[in-house]
Amino acid sequence: MSAGLEQGPRTWFAAIAGLSFALSAAAVVAAVFALVGASRHERDATRVQAAILTQDLGSRIAVCADPDRSDLPGRPRRALPPSSRAVPQVDNSVATDWQEDAFRCAKFRPLVPLPVQVEWVQVPATKGFDHAGEVRVSLDQDHDGTTDEVVVTEVACTAAQCTVSPYATMEAHR
Repeated sequence: MSAGLEQGPRTWFAAIAGLSFALSAAAVVAAVFALVGASRHERDATRVQAAILTQDLGSRIAVCADPDRSDLPGRPRRALPPSSRAVPQVDNSVATDWQEDAFRCAKFRPLVPLPVQVEWVQVPATKGFDHAGEVRVSLDQDHDGTTDEVVVTEVACTAAQCTVSPYATMEAHR
């Protein structure tokens, strides 16, 4: 029995050291998973906010196409505003970034700062429509300075009315 007692302190020390190493490793793994989970949640939230933003701006631009409601004089009936330049980063934008016709007519400026770029682009009309365009919101999800995804909402007009796509689409950008 004395031989077991002599090894006891070493055994206890080894067990305690092993346990503290295991707990430290578990804490590191938990922290990594928490960061990855938080990062993914942040990306998903940005996508949802971008989709809401494109739908809101698309609806407002559709209203702009109505000459009875438009603040831009001299525009032909049901004409969509010309393409805008991209607002570089919505979370760092200033009032002058929103002076393009599409944003002025839509009375649009995001209420929530987002790390995205916003632009209105006229596109060729598809069959059955006279005018068309897209609200495009570019997302840089990994913060490397390049676009990773683009959220798009389409607006198309006939002589009688404009329609906004009922949902935003997501395009991977490579």
